[in-house]
Amino acid sequence: MGAVYSDTRNKLYAFNTTLGYNEFLGQNLSGGAAFKARDTQIIGAAGTYSFNRQWVVHCVADTVRISSNSASTRATRTELGVDWNVTPFDTVLLGGYRTWFGGKTYTTAGLSNLYRLSVRTMLYAEATFEHAGGGTRAAMISLAPSSGSEQASLRIGMQHWF
Repeated sequence: MGAVYSDTRNKLYAFNTTLGYNEFLGQNLSGGAAFKARDTQIIGAAGTYSFNRQWVVHCVADTVRISSNSASTRATRTELGVDWNVTPFDTVLLGGYRTWFGGKTYTTAGLSNLYRLSVRTMLYAEATFEHAGGGTRAAMISLAPSSGSEQASLRIGMQHWF
């Protein structure tokens, strides 16, 4: 179980390039301009529960309040997932999260398989799908915003920790 509280001032967010927004809380973001938040407050909690060595459930809930000089809004996110440790080296993960942000919603679900070759090296395969509501475009992390309300991703790779 864990919890967080954070309060930062004068932080920049790339809502144009990451979410495809041209305007946010009265600030023009066209041309890739960053949004300047006067204040950002984050409150969250997370936890995991292991039924046994094979099954683990995890959940996260947080809310973020972002303020500019003229307005403010909230982003609230909930996440739920299940890890199935098939063997000590192979884990299958199923999970999803829902985000409510400034009158828009983002619903994302994913299925992953992680196979550990060693303590520091892992192979992975991941399929993810996102649907955005409220008249906005889907915008998955590390991808450019979609031209529509849905976006899918399939990733395979190797990760090594140095």
